[in-house]
Amino acid sequence: MLTCVPVETTLHLCRDCPFTRQVLQSHVAISQVCLNPAVLQLELLDWLSICVNELSSLLLGELVYLLWGIWKERNNRVWNDKNGTVMDIIISSMARLRDFRSVKLKSSPNVVRQSSPIKWKVSAAGIFKVNVDGSFLHSINVGSIGFVKRDSLGSFLAGGGKAFSGILSAEHVEILACKQAIEFVLANNLTPAVIETDAQLVYLQLINKQDGNFSVLGRLYEDVGLLLRGYRPIQMAHAKRSANTAAHLMAAHSTPLTTDLLFYCTSLPSDCSCS
Repeated sequence: MLTCVPVETTLHLCRDCPFTRQVLQSHVAISQVCLNPAVLQLELLDWLSICVNELSSLLLGELVYLLWGIWKERNNRVWNDKNGTVMDIIISSMARLRDFRSVKLKSSPNVVRQSSPIKWKVSAAGIFKVNVDGSFLHSINVGSIGFVKRDSLGSFLAGGGKAFSGILSAEHVEILACKQAIEFVLANNLTPAVIETDAQLVYLQLINKQDGNFSVLGRLYEDVGLLLRGYRPIQMAHAKRSANTAAHLMAAHSTPLTTDLLFYCTSLPSDCSCS
């Protein structure tokens, strides 16, 4: 049982438990439907019916896997005396869903086979690599960033995320992700380092040596450029989205509904691929 209730009901486990709500609140689109005050008084089947009818098939899949992760967490606490965190549930659940979709895509006879996706690669010996990504919800102008830091052997060292309000665009949150990662590297003396982003536009503007950026985000680009030029052991790199999965997961679940502060991890769940 995730809370100290006398009897754990299915409805309490799936919706009303404070731990469950923290997990669901990490996903803005899901929480807006499934934790809407108008549906919180419904019984289980009626509540699930609303979720099924209002969520897209992709979001419904994420909801199902998050609930499955919560159920696994409940069983681990009851039978194995092991407690996971909200972030453990989120990352492991989304990793399982990603693996399921990947296998389903490969096994479908109607899918045109494509070349294998580009995967994450280690940095050169003695150099840290920090992958960054941003997530943007244009309907409410909020965004979140995520980063994952690894050493030259590919070992996970740290990860974090932060939520922002007043975001103008996807480009805006992507450049903020780069800025946060660089500041994290400098604050913790983690150089030499490579900051890797899948946002090609941001990458190209940051490596552009010409002075003056007169776009709406020009001042922010200039600030990040000053950081890069002031600390030569930090370089920018571009990667395909398929090589940036772990940072994407961090960004997607660093929602404004949870915290405004960076969090740091020391490990990822064993079933979460960092590719």
